[in-house]
Amino acid sequence: MAKRPKRMFPPKSSAVLLCLSLTEQRQSEIYARLTASGHTLRLSQLQQVLDTLTSDGLVVTRRGWRGAYVHRLAEGEAVEVALNEAWAKAEKEQGRNEKSES
Repeated sequence: MAKRPKRMFPPKSSAVLLCLSLTEQRQSEIYARLTASGHTLRLSQLQQVLDTLTSDGLVVTRRGWRGAYVHRLAEGEAVEVALNEAWAKAEKEQGRNEKSES
């Protein structure tokens, strides 16, 4: 049987993961953290990333107060691995940006 290819995350999924915590957050709060850290994306893109991360078991999404959805990091080894990969990607991008500025 052929090995299933690793799922490709939508762009910015690493940045979204790094903006999440174990505390539930509304999409608007996640969006504010992303834009404050210099990431630009549409709300529809953010929703797509959150949906993908939720279906992959990395994010827990539930309907909160007044029907708004809230999101938080899931717990477990897969989340730790994904966060480590996201940090490595962020550090690599930071190094690339520092080189281009010098």
